[in-house]
Amino acid sequence: MTAMNHRQLLEADVAKLEAAAAAWGRVAEGVRSLDERMEAEVIGPMTTGGWTGEAQGYAHDRLRQQDEQLTAACTEATAIEDTLRWAAEEIGRLRTEMEAVVSDVAAAGLTLESNGDITWNVPPEAWRQDPEQAERTNQEFAASAGALRAEMDRILGDAAAVDDEAATKLREHSAGQDGVSFNASAIGDRQALAELRRALELTGRGAELSPEEFEELNSLLEGNADDPAFATALMNQLGPQGLLNYYSLMGSAQWGQTTDDPEYIEWYSNMHDLQQNLGALLAAATNTEGVPHVDAAWVTDLTLLGDDQFDVLEPTGTEWPNRPYGYQILSNLMRTGEYDPAFLLPVAEGMTAFEAGDPTAWQPGRGDGGFSGAIILNFSGDSDDWGYDPMTGLMTALSNSPQAATAFFADETPIALRDGGEATNLEYFLSQRQYPQDVRSMWDEQEGVSEFPARDAFGNALQAATTGYPPGVSPENGGYLRTEQTAAIMDRVVDLVADDATRVHPETSDSFAEMGRAYIDQFNNVLASESGGTPLTSDVPMAMSQGQANGYLNAVASYPDGFATLQQAQDVYATWALDQTMANLGTSEYGDEPALRVADTHGLVQGILADGRIEQERVDLKLADQEFNEAIQRRQDLVSGGVELVIGAAETAVPVARNPLIRDVVVPAVTEGISGAVDSLISDGFNSQMRDSSAEAEAYRMEYFESSEVFSTNAVDALRSMHQESGVEQPADFYDLLARTASGAYRDAADVSGGYGFTHRGQDEIDAGG
Repeated sequence: MTAMNHRQLLEADVAKLEAAAAAWGRVAEGVRSLDERMEAEVIGPMTTGGWTGEAQGYAHDRLRQQDEQLTAACTEATAIEDTLRWAAEEIGRLRTEMEAVVSDVAAAGLTLESNGDITWNVPPEAWRQDPEQAERTNQEFAASAGALRAEMDRILGDAAAVDDEAATKLREHSAGQDGVSFNASAIGDRQALAELRRALELTGRGAELSPEEFEELNSLLEGNADDPAFATALMNQLGPQGLLNYYSLMGSAQWGQTTDDPEYIEWYSNMHDLQQNLGALLAAATNTEGVPHVDAAWVTDLTLLGDDQFDVLEPTGTEWPNRPYGYQILSNLMRTGEYDPAFLLPVAEGMTAFEAGDPTAWQPGRGDGGFSGAIILNFSGDSDDWGYDPMTGLMTALSNSPQAATAFFADETPIALRDGGEATNLEYFLSQRQYPQDVRSMWDEQEGVSEFPARDAFGNALQAATTGYPPGVSPENGGYLRTEQTAAIMDRVVDLVADDATRVHPETSDSFAEMGRAYIDQFNNVLASESGGTPLTSDVPMAMSQGQANGYLNAVASYPDGFATLQQAQDVYATWALDQTMANLGTSEYGDEPALRVADTHGLVQGILADGRIEQERVDLKLADQEFNEAIQRRQDLVSGGVELVIGAAETAVPVARNPLIRDVVVPAVTEGISGAVDSLISDGFNSQMRDSSAEAEAYRMEYFESSEVFSTNAVDALRSMHQESGVEQPADFYDLLARTASGAYRDAADVSGGYGFTHRGQDEIDAGG
């Protein structure tokens, strides 16, 4: 340990250390800028520019090495900056403590010598006059001097330790693998460095960890999940192959154990945490906006491992050894964390290209013939999937990164399928992919567990792509982020679903309903001209036709969650639109036309939704009623429990606007200003949508369509109540006119739906002698 005296500490120029730290910070920023330019202006164009051949390969390797060194140099410079800044803070703190001791020495009547000794003086007269008192005074001085000297020694010891640790860390930072290159694993934070070393020690022991050590490892990883320096250093130390090997090894540690064994239960819980922690750290380390982050070569090496198989279980002792593909392991780590599109999109493209229209391509990775002997790759989520369909993890990652999801599904580059056909990403996952079962046993049906978790995850990813927000995340500023790109994806989804309603599945119906809620104004605008009116706006950027709008709403409403979500959204939207248009009754040049048009369209939409609910063939209609009623109750409980009710709506409510509805802005919620009406809808209107049927199928369906006509007037009734309570004066008979208009449109819904509304209307004409 380096010796240091009190004068050296008191005279330490902390400002120079701080200046050095700032200078290294500028170096790091400069190198980072060069690194970004290298990737954007050299590596990228060379990779995609069409240059091929031996010379290209040599040049690419050489330039990639240089790019790696720039990334490593940025990491090293950042670590040096952190270390110098830490040393400056620590030395400054210890200098302040030493100054306090020096003051205490003087206050105690003692003298601090230049060599650090503390001396004192008891005058000779004191000894002659009162020897006993002089002795007591001498002992008091000695005790004070001893305590102060001990404090000085403690401070000087700490200062020397800081000096030595800083010097050691600076040497480590500047030591690349060959002693010449930059250090890509440098980390400057003192505590984080110690925790990294401990984490690497624990990971290095593989599955030979006690439950307590496993918990300690997870605690270290979780505590540093948001630290890009820690994450980058960990990933560089493990390496791409080491990361995948380690996770799959840990996942096989309890293979063959019974699931009710306490040891197994504890291990499973720790694996759940490990999966989440490694996923979050991988996301942090691959974020190109983070400083530092792993270099492009690390990411390339990781993706190249995607189609390699990993020997997780040896053939000995099992007839079907597990050999999962790298993509199958990686995708399960990607279920946690918000991934940079620069990392996520190439992984998504590679994974999709490997499957190429044949999901059975992943079956060799499972290796157990479908039995329960396979090791578990996934420990997270509500579903009981084992994680062998990598598209579950990929789609989950996309749902957590809306920007990447939008880019992925907006990409119209065709995928070359193994059968010779081709499809875009959206077309493939929505209409062509045959989703494999991926539960713990392909023959064990478990209540409440989807057999197709990847399909559920796909719905979530598509919801993120079209709304700009991950599922379950409340939109900022009260509305969805809708752009021309997200609207174009929604347009294509509507087209595909309207073309074939079987493309909606139980696992995706909730997501498709949320997407419909985000664009409920667009559906109303498209359907508004059905009875001769015109849309609320003249410019509708979505290209869907009336038939497509009807087909989508009808298909999604045939599922309980889809019906409940869309009907609630329609009620709230119509209430808002009526409130807005009625405010201009006395001043608008359009008179009562806009409000009547809103009511007419509302009735039409409600009729389409009701028709969708009853159009689905169901064996047990009472059971179907129960499912729909429970879904409606869930939506009601969410709203009355304080969850913000957000739907897609135009930014303005001018009857005939000249601006497009969709812009690169957050679209505001439409519930502001009509909270009273929403409360009324919750307490009265939504309850009226619940049904109880015991009649036979056809009679029930006709009775349902007739009795459910109240759906079309809920919004009018809620608005009437709100206006009465708030003192808004409107002609009383106008509310009745709105209700009749909505009700009539509801009964005429068959004009566009072709469902049971048509049967009802035809019966009216027969009764009238038509």
